[in-house]
Amino acid sequence: MVLGLLLGLASLAPAQASNDPAEHFRRAQHAIQDRDYEAAERGWKTVIALRPDLPEARSNLGLVYHLQKNYVDAIEWFPLAERD
Repeated sequence: MVLGLLLGLASLAPAQASNDPAEHFRRAQHAIQDRDYEAAERGWKTVIALRPDLPEARSNLGLVYHLQKNYVDAIEWFPLAERD
């Protein structure tokens, strides 16, 4: 009885966001493969916020914008990938 109550309460707890850039990197890569470009965009933005020193994340965000046919933002992000 108590275990069932604890499990039920645990399922109501909000999922905590990860601060692991590698986890967000993997999720964003999978989102691109799944053609879920909105999720990929969120993922790359999170990676960039956590690790602004990774040019791959900026390049991949540019790629996501390109795949969304958002060429204005793609053009903005591709040169930023070469910044470091």
